[in-house]
Amino acid sequence: MTLRWLTADGAVAAVIVGALVFWGAGASGVALLALFFVSGSLLTEWNERQRREKRQKRQGNRRNEAEAPLPPPPLLPPLRNARQVLANGGWAAAGALVVPWRPDLGWAVLLGSLATAQADTWATEIGAHAARPPRLITTARPVPAGTSGGVTPLGTGAGVLGATLLAGLGLWLGVPLRIAALGTLVGVFGMMVDSVLGATLEGDGRLDNDGVNLAATSVGALASVALTQVVGA
Repeated sequence: MTLRWLTADGAVAAVIVGALVFWGAGASGVALLALFFVSGSLLTEWNERQRREKRQKRQGNRRNEAEAPLPPPPLLPPLRNARQVLANGGWAAAGALVVPWRPDLGWAVLLGSLATAQADTWATEIGAHAARPPRLITTARPVPAGTSGGVTPLGTGAGVLGATLLAGLGLWLGVPLRIAALGTLVGVFGMMVDSVLGATLEGDGRLDNDGVNLAATSVGALASVALTQVVGA
């Protein structure tokens, strides 16, 4: 099966982000970007396939009961557009451009933002399979699955794992230990910020999901720079 993950403008944005990352951070930066993009896209497609199979099963049950069938489900998962690509990868491109002149700051921005994006994506996609309903991060009250700002132990653990794996790959590729270690912490922190913003600004309609993602990756990038400077002082 051929995987389709991007709209036309999303593909253009992805090529630009990838080219900038390669120019500034080389193959190591592209590997980190690829880990985030490919793993997140595979998880999203897996979830969409699960939803499609459940929907088809319900459709079959309705037909057996002589009820009106549900409309056919989409054949492909939602495609990522340019706004989504830039919200998640824009800071990585900006960090890569800084790497040739200030490697510590550049890698901090790149790794911190991607760790945040990966932690949030893994938490969302894997957390969707939690046995218990999520709880709103701001009030701890149970909310329906898929509610912005809803968190589960499974999703949170998956987010921690996602940030750790991305930072671990960075360390293996030569990113300094302090930057990689801080990247894990920042990724988890950024994931929590994303959930809080989802429960508040997105829940109130003041930000959409892309805006929340951009805000969270911005926090991840800037927090990583600040902590890197403090630890390195």
